[in-house]
Amino acid sequence: MRIPLSMRLGRKTFATLNIYQSIPKAQVMLATGHTTEKSFNRYLGIDEQELVQAYRKTAHRVA
Repeated sequence: MRIPLSMRLGRKTFATLNIYQSIPKAQVMLATGHTTEKSFNRYLGIDEQELVQAYRKTAHRVA
């Protein structure tokens, strides 16, 4: 049985895979048509507050 996939799911998968492969965010944003980083992060499901908290935890260990 095939799972029906939407175009949105395909674009989101494309964007997510490219980000994880270290393709510059600006290039992926151009490909998906996003104009702001905030909207792009929301599209990928990235919580900015969560990123800041993770950074702070990591920064304390390095310093």
